[in-house]
Amino acid sequence: MVLVSRFPRTFWKYRNHSKAYRVCVLDAGHLSQTLYISATEFGLGAFITAAMNEIDIEQALGLDELVESPIAICGFGIRSSELATIEFDPQQAIWSAEQSAAVGVPAATTQNSSSRLGKKSDV
Repeated sequence: MVLVSRFPRTFWKYRNHSKAYRVCVLDAGHLSQTLYISATEFGLGAFITAAMNEIDIEQALGLDELVESPIAICGFGIRSSELATIEFDPQQAIWSAEQSAAVGVPAATTQNSSSRLGKKSDV
């Protein structure tokens, strides 16, 4: 899913263009978080990225780059049965400590080591 902003729809309300663009980016963030919440509710994984080639997307969608532009790309799908890349999961709600360690997630981000964070140091 490509999140595309139509700038005139926001710029008419916010005459200060930097504020208008900020509103566009915030709206994309709100939409992506709604996607994350919905995907999680259905047990799916979700992602958002701004790492994209805007020119290719603008051409594929027939966008006028002075009026409309892609802000981010979101997606969701079924999670793999195995953890193959590092994923932020500090509460181990999805992946176990063993699965996380297998792909190189530092021990400090796992639930077992987080209990040490609350203890006072002996130093």
